[in-house]
Amino acid sequence: MEDKILEWYNNKSINPYTKRKIKENGVTFKKLMKLYNKFISEKTEISLETKKIKLSPLDSIEDIDIISLNKIWEIKNDIKVLVHDNLDNLITYKDENNHIHTFEKESIQYLKNYNMEFHPITKVRIPQNVLDSVNINIIKKEKTNKELSLEIVQLLTHNSFFINIEHITNLSEESIDKLYYECFSFFKANIPQSKLVQIQNSNDVFKIHSIHYPNYPHKTRYLLNSFLILLEYNDDLVKIMACHIIIGGLSIVNKDIKKLYPDYNFTFN
Repeated sequence: MEDKILEWYNNKSINPYTKRKIKENGVTFKKLMKLYNKFISEKTEISLETKKIKLSPLDSIEDIDIISLNKIWEIKNDIKVLVHDNLDNLITYKDENNHIHTFEKESIQYLKNYNMEFHPITKVRIPQNVLDSVNINIIKKEKTNKELSLEIVQLLTHNSFFINIEHITNLSEESIDKLYYECFSFFKANIPQSKLVQIQNSNDVFKIHSIHYPNYPHKTRYLLNSFLILLEYNDDLVKIMACHIIIGGLSIVNKDIKKLYPDYNFTFN
């Protein structure tokens, strides 16, 4: 067919199959022109497809999924090596600045669930086709303290505060008590009274007095849930204040956080 249709295009007055003359814009002419256009269209699509460069997770700027914190690649013997255990679960894309990023599908869904259309670190918009490519129903279950800590770290990262999950999960019981005391005090002193009442009327946040907190049976979970509620609160001022409260409290009980933000000025009343 390819030879015949090209033969006709070079001499449009002759039907290449019957060798008879045909009228320009006649029925046969139009059929042959339609075949030719289809042939060219398919050739163009194939050509464009072969020119597409398949993005690899190895090209990702980050070596981890910054949402789940799962490792994507690492360097072994001076060579980048993929280490993620499920490559089919990764989505790699190039942003408008030609930077390449990789996320797990669940992380894309997480961003969608929280209406986050921008990369949490670069603040560059994630292509719509990437967001549209994932539609996962994430079943909600009671989260472990580690999972709650991970979500807190992710939300802090979204607001440009970068800490590791271990900065929370490795805290001693004594440090947890002190962290609650400090954050309880910061919360009461710095959230406007009207807003504080509004928050606590609809959420169980810092309602346990710091005097009674050390004897509370599930105190770590309570503290983490309080952090998470504030970080997800539908008020940008509260979200930002929550970041200050958490980082401020952690900097008092964790020397690594103090080192991470040595010049950070926490201004509380």
